[in-house]
Amino acid sequence: MASFLQHIGELDSSNALPGNFVMLVDVYPGDGLFQANILWTGQDDDEVQSGQDYVAKLLDEDFLMQLPSDAVTHAMITWTDFYGPNAPQPAWGRRVWAAGCWCGFLLPEQNTDEVWQEIMSVISAGLQQSAPYLMPDIELWGGAMHDKAGNETAFPYRSAIYDVGVLLTIPDDAHEASKLFEHHSNLVDSWWPGILRDRTLTTP
Repeated sequence: MASFLQHIGELDSSNALPGNFVMLVDVYPGDGLFQANILWTGQDDDEVQSGQDYVAKLLDEDFLMQLPSDAVTHAMITWTDFYGPNAPQPAWGRRVWAAGCWCGFLLPEQNTDEVWQEIMSVISAGLQQSAPYLMPDIELWGGAMHDKAGNETAFPYRSAIYDVGVLLTIPDDAHEASKLFEHHSNLVDSWWPGILRDRTLTTP
């Protein structure tokens, strides 16, 4: 996963990614394996098709073909699958008692395999400590945002490739939710500053 994130970051830095390209990283519930979700959007059939062609090309690259065959899956999902009358209700749709987020920016000069290995190692250990309440929140920043001039966006200062973080959520029906939130917040506070260094992540 670390090498994959670095590879996508290099494509983003070289403006090789289309503006409708989105990538999020989360984790499979229960087994702790990281999962990269590559998405694309479009307002018409041509944009959707171009995004699909780009992702298909990306999956055919030698870099990704080194992965096990069952590690890469592809599905075409329309907006109505999510928002139509027959859209499935998410299993995680419970009320949340409290939530906390820790994040940092990964800049182009920090996009190295060594840095990503360290980040993923620290976050993985943190996820194990605070399962099932802590999830990774890694978002690829770039695409269309980088096509805008500084006076055309609210984020002219932003040069980060990724926003890297973790999200803590305590459900409303958790036993002693207040104590649970305080406990896991303290745990994350104890290790998160370790990756907020110039060598790894930059404070927002």
